[in-house]
Amino acid sequence: MLSAVFEEQKIAILPPRLVKDLLHLITTAVFVLDEGGQILFANRYASSLLKSDRLKGRLLREFFSMDDQNVLYPNMLHLAKKEGFYEGEALLYPAYGEPFVAHLSLNRFVNENHVFFILTCQNISDLKRLERSMREAKHLVFLGRMLADMSHQVRNPILVIGGLVKRLQENPSKLSSYASAIQYQCERLEKLLKALEEFVNLPRPHFDLVVIKDILKFLSHKFRLEIVGDQPELKIEVSHGVEEVSFYTDQYLLVRALNQVIQNALEAHQDKAAPEPVVLKVWLSNNRVVFETRDWGSGLSHEALPFLFNPFFSTKPGHLGMGLTLAERIVEELDGELDIVNLKDPTVIRLSFPLDRRRPERRNLLA
Repeated sequence: MLSAVFEEQKIAILPPRLVKDLLHLITTAVFVLDEGGQILFANRYASSLLKSDRLKGRLLREFFSMDDQNVLYPNMLHLAKKEGFYEGEALLYPAYGEPFVAHLSLNRFVNENHVFFILTCQNISDLKRLERSMREAKHLVFLGRMLADMSHQVRNPILVIGGLVKRLQENPSKLSSYASAIQYQCERLEKLLKALEEFVNLPRPHFDLVVIKDILKFLSHKFRLEIVGDQPELKIEVSHGVEEVSFYTDQYLLVRALNQVIQNALEAHQDKAAPEPVVLKVWLSNNRVVFETRDWGSGLSHEALPFLFNPFFSTKPGHLGMGLTLAERIVEELDGELDIVNLKDPTVIRLSFPLDRRRPERRNLLA
């Protein structure tokens, strides 16, 4: 059977026995499968990877998770039959030991009206861990820069408090005014530390199927005072049918990001006393759910645009400038996108997220 496979690939100049020996030397798992996915041949590295000496005659799907056995695996075979090639990733479960992330390359060929597949497989779990470490290192670098900014932000209130205490010692009669100023600076310090703690301790996302109306229900309760009244400060506009749509996200983190963006828009609205309310629009586009805020506040300048997501950068006096920084961090963790769509009249900030983070071949049967 193996000789027939390689005859089709025009490499039959080597004796089949030698071909087998060469395949056993390759440090990549190599499988030859029949049309139904039964293993006809597996090299030694494949046996080592799947922790089994008896792979011939077994179905490869046995080493996939139950969900992937029912959807991903048949879709792999279908796509390879249709396109001649499939490449992707899957979690494989060896005969014993820990499961691992595998990179799979599946090729289809035909010999004497029989369909066969050659599958190569590599354990990329270490590579995935390295990618995760690099993302964490990137956040550590960001936190380092943030710490430098933080020291500057903290130093200013401390210097002001020190100066006020000195003046108070020299002039005790102004206790009331100096005490109010000291209290303000202490509250600012507390807000700074709370913002830093919130950013550093952001939990890892836990993805689950979430209904959009549940997110809107929470936001409506959170901003109920801004929504009610004859002249509401906030309006929520949802496209028809979108409320019942579900998508994979972390509801807790998503609501925190939306809260920051909406609050930022409301502050701009209130600072200018704009007559038009802030609008939160929700719709679907290209298999993504989109949340967009529009406000008619003072707007943003082109000069400020590169710094908008920097920690402690704010165009509004007296504000910490951490809202958009935290929102961007959360959106990144949720595999979404955050864009400044328009700078002024109105200022438009758009958040979009995939309806399903899984690849198409992992969602539904294609054949």
